[in-house]
Amino acid sequence: MKSFKKQIRFVMPAAVLFSVLFTSCENETEISEAEPQPQAQAQSKFSNDISAQLTNHLFDPAETELVTFTLPDGTTQKSYVYKDKAIDQSSIENTETIVDQDLAKAWQGLDLAPGNRTYTVAFVDFNQQFQRQAAGDMVWAFNNRIRASVKLRHIFIRPDQWGATRADIFVFYVNQSSLPADNIIAIADFPNIDRTRAGRTIMINAQRVGNFSNRNSLATLLKHEVLHNFGIRHNDWRTLRSCGEMRNSRNGGGLIHIPGTNNSGDFTNSIMTTCGFGTSGYSDDDIRGMRNLYGFQ
Repeated sequence: MKSFKKQIRFVMPAAVLFSVLFTSCENETEISEAEPQPQAQAQSKFSNDISAQLTNHLFDPAETELVTFTLPDGTTQKSYVYKDKAIDQSSIENTETIVDQDLAKAWQGLDLAPGNRTYTVAFVDFNQQFQRQAAGDMVWAFNNRIRASVKLRHIFIRPDQWGATRADIFVFYVNQSSLPADNIIAIADFPNIDRTRAGRTIMINAQRVGNFSNRNSLATLLKHEVLHNFGIRHNDWRTLRSCGEMRNSRNGGGLIHIPGTNNSGDFTNSIMTTCGFGTSGYSDDDIRGMRNLYGFQ
């Protein structure tokens, strides 16, 4: 991802998808909407090699799109998007296909952020009291409930301060017309392929967050999304039970079981379910997962 330039007109999305959480969220929030931007471009058919890589990441190639996002500095980034997840194009196309190892398959992808450091999270246009409280709740829960070697600190900025802000993760609202599907609730970027940074963005659909217009619900959404930024996947990835489905998805080796966590791929007592949330706070499974990956402090 290219570095952000010093000035932007407004904030636009760049990377990983969290979509089908709450399909009933129809009301607009009180957040000021971003200016309309060109629609994301999509592609639905891929080569055998790309399809194999997508399958490794538990993406259904038939339902995946290659989406071009415009970044705040005017550059673009392409991401493969499948329902509630997205991974940047280079992470799919510049890695070798993994042979099925029949792993226990829970949580961890192949990419992780660096540990043993503090990450700055910049919340853009979080001006209302409940938004700032929710941001603080997310950071407090991450630091004091998970207590891993990675910590968070948060700041609040205006859109015109983006280019001059040194932050690791940016959280902001986007206009629905900028997203590849209307039912997307939020998008969280996974860590980059060379493991030099955490996922850089969390984007929230300004038109689909009626149920996230109070402190507790917004904090729950943020707690979920930020774990994606550090490489955590969904607990019910195999069945999508939280979405009302009962699949038996195959893991081609793209997920690795984290010891001490539920390994069924059908676990819903977690904030990291695919649709909705099994809990409003971090469960023991969520905490064990992060501590195993990043260490306990």
